Amino acid sequence: MRKRKLFTILLVVLLLAVGVTAAQAQESNGAIRGILFNDTNADGVCGEGDATVSGVPVNFTHSGGHTITLTSGTDGTYGLAGVSLGTWTVAAQPLQGWSTTSLTPIVVTLTTTNNAAAGINFCLAQVTATQPIAPTPTPIPGTPTPVPPTTLPESGSGAPPPLQLAVVVGAVLLLLGLGLIVRDRRATG
Repeated sequence: MRKRKLFTILLVVLLLAVGVTAAQAQESNGAIRGILFNDTNADGVCGEGDATVSGVPVNFTHSGGHTITLTSGTDGTYGLAGVSLGTWTVAAQPLQGWSTTSLTPIVVTLTTTNNAAAGINFCLAQVTATQPIAPTPTPIPGTPTPVPPTTLPESGSGAPPPLQLAVVVGAVLLLLGLGLIVRDRRATG
């Protein structure tokens, strides 16, 4: 009887640990990604088919106050994965001689049901003496922030390592407990 109580206590502790680990993994499974395009005519409109711009810093600022800065890759893409859910402000920081011609910053909200934002793209144009740069659109106070297109994470992606470890440890403890119960029944039976 005493071993059964111990087993029950261990099982409850294990289930609580798995729940806490899963909740922590859920809080940091957001992703934001996009592309920096070369807006050759500086009209603030760019996208697929346009050249991309590499080596440009992109700032991600969470509503909690922390900021992460990444740099666009050789193909102009950037991506931030495994981040906290909540509201993020994303802004391209063009290098000297360049200017942002599209809306900046872009506000992205990641939730448990919508935890990935793709297509957070920016248009950049080189500044020249003869080519005026279109002004960066400024949101009008009181109007809603444009909602960027979002996609869900790819299906079949693996569980985060802490959750995998918790599941393995839980399975081992469960099997150990079942083995003790079977042994006790055989001894008393």
